[in-house]
Amino acid sequence: MTIIGLDDTDSRERGMCTTYLAARVAEAVVDRGGRIHDRLLVRL
Repeated sequence: MTIIGLDDTDSRERGMCTTYLAARVAEAVVDRGGRIHDRLLVRL
C-alpha cells in the first residue's frame, strides 16, 4: 500500500490550497494507471 501525504500548501499569493493540490495529485495517479482506494482529508 502506498500512502501520499501533503503538508499545508495554502498560499494567498499563488491561489493554491492543499485540498486542490491533493485532488490534482490523485487525478495524476489515476491518469498514469494507478488506483485510488480511499481519499481522506485529515486536518490536525
